[in-house]
Amino acid sequence: MDIPQEFDGKIIKNMSQIFLITTLTSLIPIFPAFADSTHDAIGIDLEVVVDGVSNSHGNVRVAIFSEADAALFPDNLPPLKQSVAAAGQAINVNFNNLATGHYAALVFQDENSNEMLDRNFFGIPKERWGVTGTRPFGRNPRYAESTFMLDREHHKITIHLE
Repeated sequence: MDIPQEFDGKIIKNMSQIFLITTLTSLIPIFPAFADSTHDAIGIDLEVVVDGVSNSHGNVRVAIFSEADAALFPDNLPPLKQSVAAAGQAINVNFNNLATGHYAALVFQDENSNEMLDRNFFGIPKERWGVTGTRPFGRNPRYAESTFMLDREHHKITIHLE
């Protein structure tokens, strides 16, 4: 059976295109610049350095608020929280496998281990505390002014307790 030359050429051309597309798409994992970089397959580890720990009484409590947790900030605890024994003037707390994005952190030294930031009659904290961003005077911090960017280049923050 004779195949017309023009029909035979189209098949060869289509097969060449399929081979080229298959080859190029198989190279995407080799060249990450071509892959979708909006989502990391592996999360980022955040290191929180807390300095200004006044003594070894109680625990240092660290809360990390994601954008989804912004409505909880600062009065309610988010899912991302840790408590570490107060030891030394500075401690490190690590949060593993976090997604890239904006976060806010709130830290306080719970000297009497009652799991809350104690306040006086006027609502002023009696225990040392700190927040990412600028610590406001006379009011609670707001999420928008307390955020930091977490990504591969920015994965360590320092919070000073006052």
